[in-house]
Order: sequence, then structure tokens, then C-alpha cells
Amino acid sequence: MNIRIKIIGVGGAGSNAVARLNTAGLGHIPTAVVNTDAQALETCTVDQKYLIGRALTYGLGTGGDPAKGRDCAHAEAALLKELVDEVDLLFLVGGLGGGTGSGAMPAIAQMASKGSAIVIAFAAMPFAMEGGKRRQVAEDALSELRRHCHAAIALPNDLLLQQVGQEATVLEAFKQSDQWIGRGIGAITAMLLKPGLMNLDLANVRQALSITGGRALFGFGFGTGQDAPQAALNNLMLCPLLQTPDLRSHTDGLLVNILGGPELSIHAVNEMLAFITEKFGGRENVAVGAVVDERYREKVGVCVLGVTDIGKGAHHAPNQKFITKPQKDDDSQDEFTFVSKGQLRGYFDKTERNYFEGEDLDVPTYLRKGIKINF
Repeated sequence: MNIRIKIIGVGGAGSNAVARLNTAGLGHIPTAVVNTDAQALETCTVDQKYLIGRALTYGLGTGGDPAKGRDCAHAEAALLKELVDEVDLLFLVGGLGGGTGSGAMPAIAQMASKGSAIVIAFAAMPFAMEGGKRRQVAEDALSELRRHCHAAIALPNDLLLQQVGQEATVLEAFKQSDQWIGRGIGAITAMLLKPGLMNLDLANVRQALSITGGRALFGFGFGTGQDAPQAALNNLMLCPLLQTPDLRSHTDGLLVNILGGPELSIHAVNEMLAFITEKFGGRENVAVGAVVDERYREKVGVCVLGVTDIGKGAHHAPNQKFITKPQKDDDSQDEFTFVSKGQLRGYFDKTERNYFEGEDLDVPTYLRKGIKINF
């Protein structure tokens, strides 16, 4: 089967990221960009470029208004549906907090998910210094994006900025985010397109990512040398994207890809998988791919992508059939959990958020820090 994959950048940040991804060795995957800013599109190096909402914005952008970005997407619904039509796996890339990315990216995800596409989004979140209002726009857009994606991966700029030195340029800082996007797309596509010890198909991926509306867990590890598998696991546990406090340690669906050279053994794969499933779980579904790549001699890479049903707002992805498992009938309660931090601000719910170093101070400390309360 010929798997049809496409990468679409939305808005200025998404367009720039996809343009830089073209040189990241992702093969012949078709790429396109969608924007409301005609001037920005002119300078973009991606071949397929689509200006949306000209009648609404005159090609001048949305002015940071996500409602206008959404309206622009709906105004070009026929064009965008054609763009995502007959795609099996769609990667959406964009920045949240502005107008086009925050408004148009969820709309495009919805159009794609209504078809047969598996939709995975990479969303860059604003720096804390950009202010609480922009952060609120980004969080609202992320919640909407989750409703229509099989996995919406948030990339906090503040967190990724810590991975570069103080002398790093602005371009070097944003390349850090691009690197994670490239790794994720590369690992997921590799498990579908390249032969390996353990192969996956679209049905496996769809089953593992069968819940929309929940949080996505994403991480990548890399190791070299005689004990490359263990080194890759150690590196995975240091992945900055796995350190955010609001991520659940166990997932309802888990997608794992292991990349190694010809010397990669099935024993090493099994040991790595045992560690990963114990650490991150996968209460419902676990899909595993193990890819052999000549370029990975004495090297091992591992990518994990999980989704967690956080309760309210999470639902199964389109076209899925499931068997509902009965809940345990006991008096024990393992953890005092809630729907989401964003809905637990209580008295402060209608006020502008008070952020310090990327944390909402109106959310109780044990929620911000992900501290479990056992009963």
C-alpha cells in the first residue's frame, strides 16, 4: 500500500518551520504552507503556497485575531479540503498565540479528521515574556486543536530555549523547535515506510492514537556505542518535552519506534520496550515499530508518542470502534485527578492569568507541579 503523507505549515511560524524542514532529510514527503499574509508567503521557499482569506484580510494577515484566522480557513474550505483530501497521515505544524496559527490550524485539523486522515499536530507555544493574553489564546487554541487531532504535541518555547546557550541567536533558538518536529515526523514516517524487525501499518497507528481531546506525550532519545540501547533510554528520560509537570506518566495509547543499525537485536528491542511500557504505560493500546537503518550503525534512536484521555472533552477519533472495559469496583483511589489545570482556577477563572516563569500562579501548586495525592 502506498501511504499518502503530507506536511502542512500554518501561519508564519508554521510556514517558516516547514521551509526549514525541507532540508532535514525527510525524503519526498509533500509539503505545503497556508497563511493569511501574502508578503510572508512570497518569501517562503516551500513550493506549494496557499493564501487564505484574501477577501477578509486583503492579504495583510489577521492582526493576531484567532477568530479572523478561523474565518479565513472556513472561507477557503473548498481549497483546504482539497489540500487534505486523500491524505492518510497529515502533519500540521504551526505556532499558537497569534491569529492564523491559532484560528486556522484547528479548522484544518477538523477538515482532515472528518476524512480518513490520521492528524498529528506540532504546536509551538509562546514564550512567557510574550504575556498572559497571548498565552491564553495559545492554550485555548491548543484545546481546540486537541479535539480534532489524533495527537497535538505542544512545544513550549521557554522549555526548548533552555536547551541552547545564552549566546544563541534567535534563529538557533527556533531551530531547536524545528529539530524536535523533524525528529518526530522522521520517526513516525520511518516506522511506516521503512522495513524493520517490527513493522507497523496505518491501522496500528490509528488504534494507538485512538483518543482525541486528550494530552499528548512526546519524547526522543538517542544513544551510541556498545550499549547504545541503554544510552538511548537514558537520553529519552532526559528529553525536555517529557519534563512538563502536566503530562501524565501513563498513557491510554502509546506509539513507540526504535531505530537502529543492522546489529540491532530483537532482544534489545524487547528490553527497551519493557522499560518504555513500564515507564509510560499504554493502558489501552501499544503499537511498536523497530526499524533497521544502515545510517544507524552502533546507534539507536527511540521515539515515544502517547495520548491520555483526561476525561471531559476527550473522545475517540473518527471512524474508530472500541470495546469498553468495565471500571474496577473497589474502594481504593490511586490518585486525586482532575479534568485539566485550565479548568481549575476557581475564583480566578474569568481573570487574566498570572504567569511567572511559564507557570499559572492561580492554579494550586500541587496541580502545577504534578504532585500526586494518594488516598
